[in-house]
Amino acid sequence: MRVLVSACLLGENCKYNGGNNRNERVLNYIKDKEVIPVCPEILTILGTPRPSVEIAAGRIIDKEGNDRELIYREGVEKALSRICGLKIDLAILQSRSPTCGVNEIYDGTFSGKKIPGSGIFAQALRKKGIPLMDAEDVPAMMLCGYRPKYCQKLAELFYETVHTVNRKDYTREQVDAWADGQVDLEAWNRSFLEHHTVVAWESGQLAGFGDMARDGYLDRLYVHKDFQGRGIASAICDELERTSGRAAFTVHASITSRSFFEKRGYRMVKEQQVERHGVKLTNFIMEKLPM
Repeated sequence: MRVLVSACLLGENCKYNGGNNRNERVLNYIKDKEVIPVCPEILTILGTPRPSVEIAAGRIIDKEGNDRELIYREGVEKALSRICGLKIDLAILQSRSPTCGVNEIYDGTFSGKKIPGSGIFAQALRKKGIPLMDAEDVPAMMLCGYRPKYCQKLAELFYETVHTVNRKDYTREQVDAWADGQVDLEAWNRSFLEHHTVVAWESGQLAGFGDMARDGYLDRLYVHKDFQGRGIASAICDELERTSGRAAFTVHASITSRSFFEKRGYRMVKEQQVERHGVKLTNFIMEKLPM
């Protein structure tokens, strides 16, 4: 997925005052996407820092009332020329900017009052049929694909989740056997790459992960203790099931997760005892069949 992003959101110092609008939610959302930074304003002859501008009566003016329309239009044309011929799947743009605002802009009085409207660059992108997203509308929770650099963090989340969330249903001895802190990262990385693996992030933090084998077996599903009850496990499962190409699914559910899977339409096939480091743990073979 190729995403055009206002450069200031990425931390580039291209704002009128020489600063930036670095946005962790946006950075999190674009983790696994091809990103094209853009700033039509920095492409003007004004550079940065420069006078702040707003749109008044359909024209771009600065605080002193000077008409800057032509200068900013030239910046927009330069920005458009940089993406000419590229397929852009989405543009994430800075809120209320006279160039990049998507849903609203300032009203031209420099008083902070907002009105419905779009910046001139956003208008141009919309005319080209490029989907737009205001930076403030980027979802806090984002799903992305697996990358090997995530493996260590996923192993740590697994350990912490088992020792906190699952602890209420299993003894200390059992959770110690289940997650002993000695994950074979090479083997985990290999299985994550072989499976369809989905990683969830919320506000820049790792929130959970899940992976499904090609035959529809849901291998792992863990959500960080601080992100329980926010629909993250459901979102991960929805994505895994939707993209699996399978009609039926199986899982070996823990005592803790059994009710979650039952609500998703899974039924218990049988209860079983699995052994980890000589310690027995109860789980349930469950399946979800086509309706």
